[in-house]
Amino acid sequence: MYVRAVLASTLFAVVGYAQPAFEWVSLSPATSPPALSEHLMVTDWFTVYLYGGVAGTANINQTWQFDGTNWTQLATSTSPPHRRRHAGAWDLARGRLVVFGGETNGGSALSDTWEFDGTNWYQMTPATVPPGRRDHCMAYDFASGLVIMFSGAGPSGVLLGDMWAWDGNDWFAFPSAGLPPSRWGSQMVWSQASGGVVMFGGSNNNPGASSPFGTNPASTPTSDTWLWTGLSWIPANVVSQTPSARFGATMAYDDARSRVLMFGGNDGANYLHETWEYDGATWTQIPASPLPVGRRESQMVYVFGLDRTFMFGGWRGSNLSDTWELKANALWQANQSAASIDLDGSASGSLIGPSRLRIIPGQSGTANLASSLFLPGWDLGFAPGPAVPLGGGAFVVPGGQLVNLDISTFSFINGGGLTNFLPVSPLALPFTASLPLIATAQLVVADPTQSLGFSLSGSAELTVADATYLENFDTTPLSPAFTYPLGWSPVFPTVSWLIWEGSTQTANTGPAGDHTSGVGRYLYAETSSNQLSAFSIDMGTHSLTALSNPTLDFWYQLSGVSVGTLHVEQYDGVNWNSLWSVTGDQGVPWLNARVPLTPMSGSAQLRFTYNSLGSNGDCAIDDVSIGN
Repeated sequence: MYVRAVLASTLFAVVGYAQPAFEWVSLSPATSPPALSEHLMVTDWFTVYLYGGVAGTANINQTWQFDGTNWTQLATSTSPPHRRRHAGAWDLARGRLVVFGGETNGGSALSDTWEFDGTNWYQMTPATVPPGRRDHCMAYDFASGLVIMFSGAGPSGVLLGDMWAWDGNDWFAFPSAGLPPSRWGSQMVWSQASGGVVMFGGSNNNPGASSPFGTNPASTPTSDTWLWTGLSWIPANVVSQTPSARFGATMAYDDARSRVLMFGGNDGANYLHETWEYDGATWTQIPASPLPVGRRESQMVYVFGLDRTFMFGGWRGSNLSDTWELKANALWQANQSAASIDLDGSASGSLIGPSRLRIIPGQSGTANLASSLFLPGWDLGFAPGPAVPLGGGAFVVPGGQLVNLDISTFSFINGGGLTNFLPVSPLALPFTASLPLIATAQLVVADPTQSLGFSLSGSAELTVADATYLENFDTTPLSPAFTYPLGWSPVFPTVSWLIWEGSTQTANTGPAGDHTSGVGRYLYAETSSNQLSAFSIDMGTHSLTALSNPTLDFWYQLSGVSVGTLHVEQYDGVNWNSLWSVTGDQGVPWLNARVPLTPMSGSAQLRFTYNSLGSNGDCAIDDVSIGN
C-alpha cells in the first residue's frame, strides 16, 4: 500500500487583488409585496423601502420595508395617494425619502411632494411646484446635499426639458441651457467613482397620454451616459462599449466596489436581462448567472450597511413579484502559485478545482496546507463538498473565518476551526478514516471584505489509496489528430475520438474546458461528421492483481440536444460486455462515475463506447484512473 497524490500542474493564483464573480440569487422571503411594476425602491443605507406602483390593474399606496430576509408592510398613519411611475430619492443629509409626482389610476400626472422618515409620510407644501410629471428620474447629489430631478413626461405626455432641486423646503429650477436631451424612463444614481450623478438611457420621444395598462409605450430608446458634476451636465467618460439603447432599466451604486450597476430595461421590442457595471470610464457586461428574466420598471438598490444589492418586481407582460440579490464574491485569477496541500509529504502541487480525497480503511496521516498569497485578515480552510458555490455553502463567522471542516465520515482530528488563523507557515491537520469513501472538498478563502460568501482559491485532486493507473490526457499532444495516450486506440472505422482543450467544435454541446483544471486537455467524441454512429476507444489491458477492490474511476460530460448513451465495456475473451451506462443530456457539469471491475486472469481489457444521436451530442471523458 502506498500514498500517491495526483493532479495537473496548472498554477492558480492572484493578479493584483481579488476579482469579483457575480451571481444572481433568487430569494424566498416569507412575506412579500404584491406583484408590482413602476414602483419606487430606495435605501437609507441600512434598510430597503418600497412605495407605490401598479399591482394587477390598479395603483397602490402601500409602503414596505425589507431587511435582507423578509418584507414587512408598514402601517403608516398617513400615506400619499395611490400612484405609479413616480420617482424619489433618499435625502441622506436629512434622513428622509423624497417623492415627487407620478401617475394616478386615471392617467393624470401628479405634482405633489411627499417625505417619509421611516415611520410616517408627510405632505410638503413648497412655495414653488414643478409641473406634474411621470417617468422622470431623481437622485441624491452628495456634492450639494440636494435631491435633484430631471425631465420626464408632463401632464399632456410631452417631454419636459427641465431640471429641479429640492432643499427640504422648496423646489428651485436650474437653467435649461446645457441640459441633456429630454427623456422619460431613464435612471440616475450618485457615483463616488465619477464624482457626480450618472444618468443612462431612457426614451426621447413624446410618449403622449398614459399608455393603457399592460402595453409597452411607444418609445425611441437612447444609450447615452451623462454626468452631473454638481455644476453642470457633461457627457460621461465612456472609453469603450456602451449598453444598448433602452428605457425602464434599473440602476444602483455599489459603494464597496465603486461601480454603478444596471439591469434590464426594454429596447422598444425586447425585455432585456443583461447586467452591466460602470466604473467611471468603462461599461462592462457582467457574466452573472443565473439571470432573472428580462424586465422593465423594476427597482434595484445597494444597501451599504449590509453590503448587499437587491432587486424587486418589474414588468414582463405582467407584473413580477420576485426578490433577487446580486452577489459580487471575491474570485482569484490565475498567474502565480497560490496554495498547496499534501498528505504525509506527497505534494499535489498548486490547487486548481474541486478536490476528491480517496481514503481507504485505516488510512491516517497529516494534511499540510500552505499558502503564499494570504495576507493578515484572510482565513483558510477545507469546506465540505461537493464544490461550494460562490454564494456560500459552508458557515462563515464574522471576520470571514471558515469554520466547518468535517468532510463526510472523513474528518480532521482537530475538526474545530481556523479562527484567527494566519497561514504564515503550513497548517498541519491530522486526519483519520474508518471507512472507505470518496469525499469531495475544496480549499477556500474567506474574504472579510466580501460579506456575501467566500471564494474558491483552489483545490487538489488527491488519491490516498493504492491507485495503479491514472490518465488525464494533459500530456497527450493535440496534433497530429488522432494521437492518443499509450495503450489507447480507437476502434475502426469510426475514428472520431479526439484529444482536445477548451470548448468543443460544435456550439451548445460539450464542455467549456477539461475536468482536471479547466485549462487542460480531455478526450471527446466529435459527432458532427459521424452522426448516429457508435464510437469506441480501447484503453488497453490493465493488471488488477494488486487491487483488492478494483474500480474504474472517471469523469464524463454529456450535454446537448442529441446526446445518446455512453457505455463502459469489459472484454471477457469473446464478447464486449457493458458494465455501466448513462443516457441523455446530463447537463453542463462534469460528473463522476466509479465502475467495479471483475478481473479476467488478473487483468481487465476496457473500452468506452458512445452511441451518438446527432451533431449536438458530443461526449467527453477525463481523469481516468484504476484503483481501489
